[in-house]
Amino acid sequence: MKKDNLIWWIVGGLGAYALYRYYQKKGKKPFDDSKVVDIVIAEEQDKYSTPFQAEYNIVMPSDMISAKVRAKSAELRAGRFAIQTDKVQAPLYI
Repeated sequence: MKKDNLIWWIVGGLGAYALYRYYQKKGKKPFDDSKVVDIVIAEEQDKYSTPFQAEYNIVMPSDMISAKVRAKSAELRAGRFAIQTDKVQAPLYI
């Protein structure tokens, strides 16, 4: 009799946890990649004092990716996992 109660408690706990995870994921909003550069630049500029910023214009080239570079990287990544038919070999039988 006690095992039956234990099983129902476990099933109920798993169900409650599943509902908790479902509603937790439902409330999240997708991350917008277009604002990442602005956020990073603002965070990095907050680390330095105002006189230092007035004397030097802080530019972070690694975070400023142009559209041409993004297009080239997408082109290079497109065929990364594609099957290369010229490198396929016949099966080896022993």
